[in-house]
Amino acid sequence: MTPETMIPLNLYLNYISRAYEDFIKRKLNNPDIDPAELPFLIGIYHNEGASQNEISASFRVTEAYVTKMLNKLEKKDLIKREYDPNNKTRKLIYLTNKGHEKSLEAIEVIKEWELYLTDDLTNEEKEQFKNIFLKITKKATYL
Repeated sequence: MTPETMIPLNLYLNYISRAYEDFIKRKLNNPDIDPAELPFLIGIYHNEGASQNEISASFRVTEAYVTKMLNKLEKKDLIKREYDPNNKTRKLIYLTNKGHEKSLEAIEVIKEWELYLTDDLTNEEKEQFKNIFLKITKKATYL
C-alpha cells in the first residue's frame, strides 16, 4: 500500500468539495449565491414545476431543509412558487428569469470545473471514474 491509498476516502472527498466551492465562488463571482444553493437551483432548472415534496425526495433531504433552501432562493428572486391548478394545497416551484439566467451560468461553471478536474484523464478513465463515482453515490444514498 502506498501512503496515498492509506488516506481515508472521506478526506479526499472533503478536499474536492472545498476546492469545488472555492472554484464556484471565484468563477460565479456572485456573493448572493451560495454553492449549497446551486444543486437546488439546477435541480429546479431540470425539473421546473416540481413540488417541494418531489424536490425533497429527489435530493434525499428533509422537507424542512428544502423549505429553508427555497426560502433563500425566493428571497433572491431566483424562484417562484405557484399553486398547482389541480391541487390548491400544493405549490409548484419555477425559476424566475433571473433564476434561469443564473442556472445556465452555474451549469457552465460546473462544466468548466469538471473539465478542469478531468483534463489529464483519457476518455476511458473519465467514463470509468464516473461509473465508479455513480456506483459509490448510489450505495451512499441507500444507507
